[in-house]
Amino acid sequence: MKYVIVACGSGGHMLPGVFLGRYLQSRRHKILFVCSNKRLDVKILKRESFLIRRLNTSGSSIGLLKKIRQIFKWGESLIRSFFFLKRFRPFAIIGLGGASMGLISISAWILKIPVVIVENNSTPGGVNLVVGKYSASAVFSLNIENFIFFSSNFIYLHGSSFLQRNFIENTLTNLSIVGGSQGSGFFNFIMPIVASRTNLRDIKIMHQVGKGQYVRIRESYDVLGCPADLKAFISNLLKEYARTLIMVSRAGASSIFELMLLNRYFILIPMLTSKDSHQVLNSCSLQKDKKCFIFSQTRVHLKQLVSRINLSENISRLNKCMYKDFP
Repeated sequence: MKYVIVACGSGGHMLPGVFLGRYLQSRRHKILFVCSNKRLDVKILKRESFLIRRLNTSGSSIGLLKKIRQIFKWGESLIRSFFFLKRFRPFAIIGLGGASMGLISISAWILKIPVVIVENNSTPGGVNLVVGKYSASAVFSLNIENFIFFSSNFIYLHGSSFLQRNFIENTLTNLSIVGGSQGSGFFNFIMPIVASRTNLRDIKIMHQVGKGQYVRIRESYDVLGCPADLKAFISNLLKEYARTLIMVSRAGASSIFELMLLNRYFILIPMLTSKDSHQVLNSCSLQKDKKCFIFSQTRVHLKQLVSRINLSENISRLNKCMYKDFP
């Protein structure tokens, strides 16, 4: 079968779409991935084997002339999406959010192609909220109270279980520190100090530091005498996260998706500047199910964070033994 996956604009949309595309490809389905022209989208997809189409879907512009120009660009992208969907003729369109989904959904409605919405946040994004009213089905990662916004009769709570078996490895050795595409600055400031004060056993540290920060953070770890594997960008998240025993992370859509795949205890520090405070809401939703521990960025205490990481190691090792003894 043929599927179109639509995601753009942020790692929270793109990375779950890539995971889903790889999963469907492994089942011999043909994938067309629709994204934007943003640099992040291009970087994430450059190593993938999907068919790729890019649409000009930049946000609202300031000034009358720029707004008029943007409307024409949207119109051009809408026409392009209509014709490549007509040629590709997918069985379904899977949308994970982003402005591209708005244009694709109009073309899908004209061509009578069913649309499936995948929402990994506890609060649906604006595009998913609108498109969801007309979608054939909706899929959620979190057990949220916003199902009422979706008119579909077919709503599923998947909890990322369709990919979990790919993440159970015998070697769980990492303390992984991931700030995401926009929230790594705070982690870069405090986590070298925190990591150097933990008393973890046989644990390796993997820290995603973000673009242009490698040299400075490398010096911080070296001064503190704490060995760490630093990465500006993680190209193979599946492989890296499969080794994770303890995770310290933000709470964006992609982080939630990935952490639910791990099915282990983790620590979240939500980014306070996230749109509509969705990271705080995501964290609270997971904490209700006792799947994480939350620290507020404005009130985080280093001793408490170190203690929680040490405790998380014991919890994660216990979970690992449970997986081993009770498959």
